[in-house]
Amino acid sequence: MNVLIGAAIYLAAYLTLAPVFKAIKRTDLQILGPILDQIRILKPATDRTLAYETWLLEAVEEETSQTHR
Repeated sequence: MNVLIGAAIYLAAYLTLAPVFKAIKRTDLQILGPILDQIRILKPATDRTLAYETWLLEAVEEETSQTHR
């Protein structure tokens, strides 16, 4: 049980921090989307994950553009 909780926390932190630290870019998501869509059983989870990553990237890009004005 502890392993599952630890894995969930790690995954949530990774998915949140990767766009914040610019370890993943919009083009990466555009490439990954069609690839992951081919795995039907994972499609609902990957769609939500990619939407979350895109939302975070947009927020980070918006924040970056506002601070550089």
